[in-house]
Amino acid sequence: MDDLNKRLGLKISFLRKQFNMTQEQLSEQTSLSQNFLSQLETGRKTPSILTLSKISGAINVPLSMLFDGQEPCKNISDNAYSLDKKLLRAFCRLSKTEKKFMLNMIEALIKKRKPMKK
Repeated sequence: MDDLNKRLGLKISFLRKQFNMTQEQLSEQTSLSQNFLSQLETGRKTPSILTLSKISGAINVPLSMLFDGQEPCKNISDNAYSLDKKLLRAFCRLSKTEKKFMLNMIEALIKKRKPMKK
């Protein structure tokens, strides 16, 4: 088993699980079979750039993240509230268009709120 394939497979598996995605869900979003994804995650298959692009697009992370040592949403501190972590991780899974929409919704909600007294 090639070391690069194994590392890529572990990274794909890690990211998929971080975003609470099953292999079945990833399969549906990428049009790749579950069996093929399983073989990728265990390092038994060598993915093409197109395959990696489909996977990174489905989990909404830059393609480069599959090759670096950083975790997604690394800025979520271990001390952050559980709800904050859930919100940030959910936000990371959104498409760029969905993120813009949600940001507009959040900004509108904040503007609508009454100012807090100091």
